[in-house]
Amino acid sequence: MSKIMRTIKWFREMSVLAEDEQRRSGHPDIDTEHLFLALLSIGGPVTQALAGQGVTLSGAREAFADVHARRAAQLGVRVPESAGSAKRIPDSNARGGFVYRDGVRKMLEHASNQTVPDVALLSALVNEPSGHIKEVLRELDVDPDNPQNLNGLGVALNIQGQNRAAREAFEKALTIDPSNVAATNNLALNWLQSGDSAKAIGLLTQPRESRDASLKLNLALAYVLDGHDDTARRVLQQSIDPSYAEPILRDFQATRERIANGAPLASELLAASQRPLALT
Repeated sequence: MSKIMRTIKWFREMSVLAEDEQRRSGHPDIDTEHLFLALLSIGGPVTQALAGQGVTLSGAREAFADVHARRAAQLGVRVPESAGSAKRIPDSNARGGFVYRDGVRKMLEHASNQTVPDVALLSALVNEPSGHIKEVLRELDVDPDNPQNLNGLGVALNIQGQNRAAREAFEKALTIDPSNVAATNNLALNWLQSGDSAKAIGLLTQPRESRDASLKLNLALAYVLDGHDDTARRVLQQSIDPSYAEPILRDFQATRERIANGAPLASELLAASQRPLALT
């Protein structure tokens, strides 16, 4: 599918999902909250990342209702309890009209033209001036700039094959928390998946307090993929129970051979990096 067709398809799917949410809630037009709810339905990397934080579509609907009620109460307006319930989409022949609040269509169009539109739209929603989406995320106990959440987003993007966007998420997580082991490992594996062993090695050899065995495991893997088997052996012997070193090294060498013979790089790296090890 061409980029133009992907853009049109995503824009149309998001519009349909957002309109369903708009009509369910009885709002006169599609607003930012309906775009956010559509992101929870479309099944992309944002859907996966938020689901990993326990965010569900029904839970998000309730959070929006709670925020609306709280804002209305501050103005002295009482919102009926039924206003937050999950309503049935009204039967109508008017579907597909896609009436957007001012600025919302432009936000959606801009996101649709980005490499990873789901992430671009979430960023726009979180940073839009009213702060409405930020307030709802707080209601849902989600901080978009939390390193754990950024790492989860990066993993979801990697699964979608969006390596560059995933790398940006891991790097942002490490900017906030340089000691985050999961983001460090995932960024290193991302560099390996991109064929850049040198950057993975540079990242994993940076001084750090953590003695997590997975960091050394991935460093040894990076050295093997870069052709430095003796260095990989030293890393393993110095960092883990020595009885593990040679068997793991042989496994890594077999991984390198399979990759050279055409095995999928991503799945090979994932399998090679997931080994329980004991520190010396």
